[in-house]
Formats: sequence, structure tokens, C-alpha cells
Amino acid sequence: GSICTTQEVCACGRAQASAVYHVAKYARQYGIPVIADGGISNSGQIVKALAIGASTVMCGSLVAGTEEAPGQYFFRDGMRLKRYRGMGSLAAMGKGSTERYFANDTNIKVAQGVSGALVDKG
Repeated sequence: GSICTTQEVCACGRAQASAVYHVAKYARQYGIPVIADGGISNSGQIVKALAIGASTVMCGSLVAGTEEAPGQYFFRDGMRLKRYRGMGSLAAMGKGSTERYFANDTNIKVAQGVSGALVDKG
């Protein structure tokens, strides 16, 4: 997603458009749906992901600052913000996401995401 740092931290990963295209092309042979999850930040990117083969699109950062999304609002410098964190962030690992990053049995945690705040989107 948009706050994922796996490519930078682990030196692995691939450009999302080509990854979605190639995986969708292969998965289509077996009737398997594909989710595009790569930091979608506007409606044009949703259309592009669907056009190159995705069955659906993750839109985390697009909706994360809305009232319907989980999380606590807070104020900073007169602006209403909502906390937002990637599942690979140290904050999320502290709340139980270590298993999905194979970090359950290790003392050293390597973040593959960040935590931050988004402006209130209503």
C-alpha cells in the first residue's frame, strides 16, 4: 500500500502495474481473482488497475481518513487528523501483526511500513 516500505527495506518487490498485469494474466487461466494493492491515491489509478486485469482494488489511503474507517481522531496545529498505520509498521507489529511478517520468534523487528496521520476526510 501507500505506506508500505517493503521494496526499500527488503530490496524486493516489483512495480505494481506490471505485477498486476502478469499475475492477473496467469490467474485468469484458473479463475482466481486478483487484488491490486499498491498505494492507490486517486480514481484514475483504480481504473488503470481494473483495466490491466485486477478484479478489485485496495483503497486504504483513499478512505483511511474518513469517519467510516477505524481509528481515533486527534487535533494537531488546529487540524483534525486520524492515525494511519501500515500493517508492517512497528506500531502494528506491537498489536499483533508480527505473524504475517514472520517475526513472531525474533527479538529484532524490521518495519516494512510506517505510521502516520491523515487529514480528516469527513
